[in-house]
Amino acid sequence: MKKQVEDWILLADKDLYAAEIIIKDDYPLTNIVAFHCQQAIEKYLKAYLIEKDVSLRYTY
Repeated sequence: MKKQVEDWILLADKDLYAAEIIIKDDYPLTNIVAFHCQQAIEKYLKAYLIEKDVSLRYTY
């Protein structure tokens, strides 16, 4: 596995971990949980595309 792919997966895992912690709170901030889940999905997708040698370009 490529180093860049591993890095993106680690960051995505951390987003999911944050979401898990927040959702277990007595007053879960569901909008923040949704944000972290969305971020994790983007990062997993980037990792997948990089692993498949799909060229990604930076957008603003």
